Amino acid sequence: MSQPAPGRALLLSTLLGLVSTACDSAREDSTLPGASTSSAASSPSASTSPIASSPSASSQAPAAQVEPVELWFGGDVHWGHGRNVAARLAPLSEVVRGGTGFINLEGPLTSSGGPGASIDASNKVTLSNQAAFLPELKALGARFIGVANNHAGDLGARSVETTSRLLREGGLEPIGLSAGTRSVELGGQPLHFAAYDLLTPASERSRELAALGREPGLLIVAFHETGPASYLPSDRLRAAVDEAIDLGADIVVAHGTHALAPVERRGRAVIAWGLGNLLFDCSCTSERDGALLTVRVRGDELEATVVPIDAGLGEAPVRLSHDPALIFDLLEAIGSSPLLRKGGRASF
Repeated sequence: MSQPAPGRALLLSTLLGLVSTACDSAREDSTLPGASTSSAASSPSASTSPIASSPSASSQAPAAQVEPVELWFGGDVHWGHGRNVAARLAPLSEVVRGGTGFINLEGPLTSSGGPGASIDASNKVTLSNQAAFLPELKALGARFIGVANNHAGDLGARSVETTSRLLREGGLEPIGLSAGTRSVELGGQPLHFAAYDLLTPASERSRELAALGREPGLLIVAFHETGPASYLPSDRLRAAVDEAIDLGADIVVAHGTHALAPVERRGRAVIAWGLGNLLFDCSCTSERDGALLTVRVRGDELEATVVPIDAGLGEAPVRLSHDPALIFDLLEAIGSSPLLRKGGRASF
């Protein structure tokens, strides 16, 4: 396995000016993150104000009847054959303590061996993960596991079904593809989770999101985008996120390119356009700069925070970022909503 390369943010001191210029130009395109082109249903008032009129607002439970809910969202995860996974995840335990997590699992699960990670002569990557290490993921607080990505079928036609079964047996909940959506209640707050791979047709996704958006509670949507590492979201991802917000999504996160991207508040809604890697064994990515998104749900309010991390690449542990200020500079340079910094965290 090759030595992981330093995160690209280490070159930020020479790139920020160029990125800022590119973003200023890109903002002239109304489809960029932060553009005010979404419908009224997706553009309520300030981020901590009560929900504006929307298809599901009238059926929201009163704040007095619900408890605060702590949610966290991590980036791309692959542990291959795995070595000391618990210790590699341990540095994040304080950040996510007491919270319920969602991650994107790249590659199917297996309990009987698999490639872990392989790259053939044509540069095709095949991934798998050992089910024996699910307890370590669960111990971190991850509960909802997105399986909708371009590596979901890497072990054959039944890969998704096998992965979903192993996740459920491990006390975790698969989201996406044949595993479908998931609706639960946490602290008296209804939550609806959906996950989609953008390589698949959008028609079914639109129908599902329209139905979920009419339900009481929070709609949480994850999108997987396949493509080269990029600080800026693709046109396809922008269109998918815009539609999800218009259909009532409250929290939208994106995975797949392994790179950080902006964070945004669009009215009440919280958007993370790319969380980068969380824990990734395959040498097919060297993107070390990642982030956790935490969202505290208090009645009708969503309090969003971004926490920069150094991803656990190869066999390295994941850690809080060695230079969070640099990551915050990067996020703001590429078009994030204003960040209120406090040490290694920033609310937005």
